[in-house]
Amino acid sequence: MYRWYNIKHYMTKIFRKILISVIILLLVVIFYFVYNYILQNQTRQNDQLNLKRELYIKNMFADLASGTNLMDGFWYVTTDEYGNESISFFNPKQLVANNISDEDLIALYNKIKNAKVSAKSSFSLVLESNLPPNMQFYNKILATPLSNDKSYLNIKDGLVDLYSLKKATKDDLVKLAYIYGLEGNYEERDLINKKLCSDFKFQCSSGVDIKILGLVKDGKGNLVQNAKIIVFGDSTILPVFSDEKGVYSLSIGVNELEKVRLKITKPGFSDAVVNISVLDANKKIYRAEEAVIASANYNFTLDTLKKTITGVENLIEGNSAIIKTPQSTYTIPFNVFFDKNDKPFVGQIEVVAYEFNRETVPISMMTVDTFDAARGYAGNLMQTFGMPYIQFYDKNGNEIFVKKSSPIKLEYDMYHIDDLYSGNTNVYEPITTQDMERIIAFCKKSTIEYPIDRQFIIDNNLYKLPAWWIFDQGRGIWDNVGYRLVDTKGKTETLFYTIKDV
Repeated sequence: MYRWYNIKHYMTKIFRKILISVIILLLVVIFYFVYNYILQNQTRQNDQLNLKRELYIKNMFADLASGTNLMDGFWYVTTDEYGNESISFFNPKQLVANNISDEDLIALYNKIKNAKVSAKSSFSLVLESNLPPNMQFYNKILATPLSNDKSYLNIKDGLVDLYSLKKATKDDLVKLAYIYGLEGNYEERDLINKKLCSDFKFQCSSGVDIKILGLVKDGKGNLVQNAKIIVFGDSTILPVFSDEKGVYSLSIGVNELEKVRLKITKPGFSDAVVNISVLDANKKIYRAEEAVIASANYNFTLDTLKKTITGVENLIEGNSAIIKTPQSTYTIPFNVFFDKNDKPFVGQIEVVAYEFNRETVPISMMTVDTFDAARGYAGNLMQTFGMPYIQFYDKNGNEIFVKKSSPIKLEYDMYHIDDLYSGNTNVYEPITTQDMERIIAFCKKSTIEYPIDRQFIIDNNLYKLPAWWIFDQGRGIWDNVGYRLVDTKGKTETLFYTIKDV
């Protein structure tokens, strides 16, 4: 009886284990099928919702994507407040996958509404090595970083050495001519072009005839008539003027690799500069970026013979005029003025002054090429912390110039000093009062009159501190100069000129 009981008890335990295993397996199978059904059903519902969302987006953006297959996506090119272009791809499926909100969709719609839209097939990926040589060289120059790298100068110095040693090929000279044009060194560019003609029978006359079309507006978006458009570095080309619709058209001959700069000017308005990069001899028509010229903030009349100056706060001190605006004080000696023929100018001068801040500065001034003496090309995109600007004309509206060799003294209170401290710049880290105090102490000890230049900023890893740039009205580029920091509120002292001659 004892043995039989043990066997029976053992069999009962096995049966229970088997039963439990079967039940568990059955539950797993049931759970799998139920879960799979629910998951598939949920997937079907999500697919339907995604399809509805895609159709919603398609209907919303249909009017912006004419001529494209919207559901395949399309490219759009936008321009930011500083004139920098960005190419993006619009993909409805990706927008749905990213669960974009209606609010963000509206913002995207408004962004694309002002953009240039192109079909998906309009753009394709091309390896750098497969680009035309001119485009490769152009990209190499633009890729020069803003920090310690001196690759731009290495490129330039290498070409200059080949030229000096009389080992330069035709292609070397073409590249060197482009660099000189990029720097606004138009006389050297023309000498290289003469060398190309004499040695290689190339560029003996401007090799590519192009037409440039453009539009001129003021700071409020109004069309500007009768603005004068000239070509920097070529006085043989007659100026053209914008018509009643603000439109101008200019036909010129250029090199197959050349930087063309146009100066747009009108008395009472700030200058504008637009750039055209010629990289393809087959392209004949160019549309320049919109030129924006801003109305003057202040107008004064200075007479260097009578020693008089208009303006309530302005005054004469000895042989200098002191001109004041809310942010700036200019100390202007009477003997610093020259006309377009490089002759000293005396007599009545119309002074046109501006005080630009981040909201009022024309985009056409912020996208001009920038250079410094130590590293050469620095870029073509700027962010301002406030920008004083001044121009001079004779009574007939002809420009009068001030050279760097005999400059004006400028005292300026930085307009966006609070943004410099807060870091509200999207570019710079916040600066501290201690940083400013150290810089002020350095300026007091320095034997250099204006020691804070771009090279100082790089050498001392002070990228949070902005450099000082002056617009060279003779070359159409920004030139880096030094300044002296006076106090922690952003008061600076520096020089000012309109033409760099040294």
